[in-house]
Amino acid sequence: MQEKVDSVKHRNLIVSGKLPEDLSPYANVFLDSVTYLGLKPDDLRVLRERYPDKSFIFIFQATKQGSFRGENSFQHDVDIVIEVPEKGRAVQMGRYNQGGEMNIFDTPTVA
Repeated sequence: MQEKVDSVKHRNLIVSGKLPEDLSPYANVFLDSVTYLGLKPDDLRVLRERYPDKSFIFIFQATKQGSFRGENSFQHDVDIVIEVPEKGRAVQMGRYNQGGEMNIFDTPTVA
């Protein structure tokens, strides 16, 4: 984990092993993982209501069958769900642009 954190160091990136009491100083909050943090759907709703001007990115652990760990209601409380079913491929579903898909590591071609 430390190697991964070191590889993305930036003065505006703060990594913590726990959820801070006050999220007001942050613009974007990544929770990796919701499962590890022991959060429930109501906990995420409270965070979004308390900090409506923040962007929350919730990351879930996956089961061996490919679904996320946790209650199904998590999926119904978000605007966008992005699954990474295999390395390098992202599939998007949700309220906006249903069914989008992209290769994450494609290198753009220069004309």
